[in-house]
Amino acid sequence: MDLKKLINRGIELGLAEIEVYSSESINKSIKVENGKLDSLNTKAICGYSIRGKYNGKMGYVYYENISEDMFDEIVNKIILNASMITSTEEEILFDGNAEYQTVVNEDTNASDYTNLDKINLLVELEGKLKAVDPRIVKVAHNSYMENISKTRIINSKGLDLTRELGYLGAVCGVLAFENGQSTVGYAQSVAKDFNKIDKELLVKESTDTALNALNAGSAKTGFYETVLNRDCMSQLLSAFTGIFSSEAALKKMTKLIGKEGEKIFGDNIVITEDPFHPNAIVKINFDDEGYPTKTKNIVENGVFKTFLYNLKTAQVFGKTSTGNGFKAGVESPVRVSTTTLYLQPGTKSEEELIASIEDGIYITDISGLHAGLDIISGDFNVQSSGRLIKNGKLADPVTLFVVSGNYYDMMNNVVEIANNLEDTLTDTHAPSVKISKLAISGK
Repeated sequence: MDLKKLINRGIELGLAEIEVYSSESINKSIKVENGKLDSLNTKAICGYSIRGKYNGKMGYVYYENISEDMFDEIVNKIILNASMITSTEEEILFDGNAEYQTVVNEDTNASDYTNLDKINLLVELEGKLKAVDPRIVKVAHNSYMENISKTRIINSKGLDLTRELGYLGAVCGVLAFENGQSTVGYAQSVAKDFNKIDKELLVKESTDTALNALNAGSAKTGFYETVLNRDCMSQLLSAFTGIFSSEAALKKMTKLIGKEGEKIFGDNIVITEDPFHPNAIVKINFDDEGYPTKTKNIVENGVFKTFLYNLKTAQVFGKTSTGNGFKAGVESPVRVSTTTLYLQPGTKSEEELIASIEDGIYITDISGLHAGLDIISGDFNVQSSGRLIKNGKLADPVTLFVVSGNYYDMMNNVVEIANNLEDTLTDTHAPSVKISKLAISGK
């Protein structure tokens, strides 16, 4: 499909500007249960999101497939949709006049392996999971996935960019049971190379999580020195990333309005977005508006440095886009979103953080996070599980307690940050952290 012809036809029929965002992806998922194939699904998705400016308004259309004989229909629909818009906010197409960092996204080698190879991987994993301990009574989830996508953005202002991304991986979940109590544990490994799916990690993390939570008791209500493991801290960081969004600032839904350059967290907190991190499973050098991405500290030594902007919000605030305009899907509008974002790690191991606590709690699981937080105030209230810490060592498992606090306060009370940031970064990540005081509601 020659998309330049569609661009030219749009201008001929009266559009001031026109842009085509096209996406093609192939997703495969395989599940195995009890040594047999449970499901194998391959889905190919293709879509075109096309927008054009007419009389100062931007009209949108979406098609799963297009052909040259549809070009007039497409443009006329854009004109009709633009004519119905009453919003006064101007939308911008980027002209591509910028420097883009060169990135190399290696292809996956998924095609070098047959479906039988992938099924056998899951059969092997299932056997290893069941053999760990007789208290592992069920492999509740055992799946392989792969995703390959190609995106192109082309417009009448000279922009023409393409990126191809891909990854593969596996997810395992187990159910453990003892003394009338059941627990679950999950683990994921994502890679580019089929042979680098970390089977040992999948088995150890999922089974350790489930087994270590068996026979859990209750925690006494009080304030505790706390270690949040990296999964829990990553979830909290992800849940509160919206406070850095310029869209939240537009809606008055963040306390950080007007606080650029001010200290908001502890001195040891550095939050970085790095689309080119060596450990990022995919590296992205332009956003879904075609604007170049860049590495930046959002918080540096506790100081709030910048909101995240797309072209639209940057214009409203008189700023420059930070390359954070992304779609949730081809049909979705561009919103402010992130690439690889993480809390910078420290130098001590998680074991050293635990060893420094005489009487505390090690939190391994949190649930109900989005229902239990207020992004404006920063307050959170989440159900949790974990282990007591006694004399620097992990002790009895505890469950069904509630952790309450305020995100801003918590990030000012981070005493130590561990060095266990994950080796493969896919989205938002954090290492384990030691917090001087968190409120625990138990028995």
